[in-house]
Order: sequence, then C-alpha cells, then structure tokens
Amino acid sequence: MPLTTLDPTPALVVIDLQKGIVADPVAHVVAPAASLAKSFRQHDLPVVLITKRRRSAFHDTGLDTLLRDLGVTQVVLAGVSTSAGVESTARSAHDHGYHVVLATDAMADQDPDSHRHSIERVFPKLGETATSTEIIGLLDRTASQTRK
Repeated sequence: MPLTTLDPTPALVVIDLQKGIVADPVAHVVAPAASLAKSFRQHDLPVVLITKRRRSAFHDTGLDTLLRDLGVTQVVLAGVSTSAGVESTARSAHDHGYHVVLATDAMADQDPDSHRHSIERVFPKLGETATSTEIIGLLDRTASQTRK
C-alpha cells in the first residue's frame, strides 16, 4: 500500500546500517537512509539507530518503551537485511500497534528474490511503502501545513 499520511510524531528506525555489516551489494541503501535521517532531524523527529541481538529490533530491547516515551505512533523503517532484520522489525512494530512505513529504496538484502518477496508480498500486509524521496516530500509538506 502506498504512503498516504504521516502521523504527527513518526520516528525513523534504521536497522543494522553499520560498519562491518554494510558492504556490496547492499551498500547503496546508505545514501537514501542518510537522507531520511537528515530530514527527520531537520524536522526534530526521532531517529533511532539499531544494534540488536535478535532479528527484530523490538526483541529484548527498550525500543518500544523509547518510542512510546517520545509519543511515536508511526515508524519508518530502513536498513538491512530486508527479509530478516527489517521484516522482523516491521512485523513486531505492526504487532505493537505502530503504523508502519517501509522505505523501499533504503533497504536491501543479499538475496534479491528475498528482498522482492518482502517488498511485494509481506510489507503490503504490514503497512505502507514509499521511497525515501516520497517520505521526505511528505515530511516537508506535513511540516509546512503544521506551521500555517
């Protein structure tokens, strides 16, 4: 499902984009993820960089508590790998009641078929999908409407 709206306090959650994990063929996601992070920060919105011990960023971490303390109701997910860390985190975010947005150009997988399956078959059941450019554009439009 394409992105239609942003909640008043969305958070960007970036999964496993760290030195030692990101290399070819998934390194191309760093630039769109960095653009998202820059835009979220410019709008004073939370950016959470995740290191974790399990696939889901919600499992045995304080992520849910942190997001709720910040008043977050919507998460925008980016990172690697699409079919593991991102998908598991998306499922958990959905189960926790967050509105889920998946930044499709800011995520990648070592296996292109697994990546495609997550984006085409799994993610539409969990939330909305959009490119980083579309998300940033909606952030900018939402912020300008709020200021009026």
